[in-house]
Amino acid sequence: MSAFVTPLAVPLASSARLSMVSPLSGSLRSFARSARTVCIAPASLAPKLTMEMEMQDGPMDEPPALEETKLFVGNLSWDTTDESLGAAFSSYGTVVDSRVVIDRFTRKSRGFGFIQYETAASAEDALVGMNGVSVDGRNVRVDRANRRPPRQRRPQSDYDNSNNNYY
Repeated sequence: MSAFVTPLAVPLASSARLSMVSPLSGSLRSFARSARTVCIAPASLAPKLTMEMEMQDGPMDEPPALEETKLFVGNLSWDTTDESLGAAFSSYGTVVDSRVVIDRFTRKSRGFGFIQYETAASAEDALVGMNGVSVDGRNVRVDRANRRPPRQRRPQSDYDNSNNNYY
C-alpha cells in the first residue's frame, strides 16, 4: 500500500510551461505556456524536477511586450487584405500577425490595420522603413500601436430604444 504524498507547488522562473507530476504514474506532464509557471510535485521530487526542467527547456527569455512588436498602419487602400498587408511588411522580419480592421456593419476595410512582428527590432526597422511607402497604391502611415483605453459603459436609461416603449 502506497502512502499519499502531498504535492508541493514550486515556481519555475526559467520555464515557460506549466508542468506537474501525476501522483499515480509519476510521469511529468506539461501544459500550455504561462506567464508564471508552477510545477506541482511531491516535495521530495521538487528540487530534481526543477533542475531537469531547466536543463530540458533551457533558460527562457521573456517575450517582448506587445507595444514593442505591434505596429499601427494607417491610410490603407480599401482593397488591402490581411495577406497583402503581411506580405508588404514581411521584408523587415517574421510577421506574427497582420490584420486589416473591417467595419462590422458594411464588412469593408476601415482603412487601417495592425502588424505584429516576432521581435522588437523587426518592428523598429519596419516603423522606419515602411512609413510613407506605397502599399496597394496608397502611401501608408506607420506608428507604434497603442492599447485602447477601457471603454466607459453608458448608464442605462429607462427608455428602451428597440421598440420605443418605456419600461
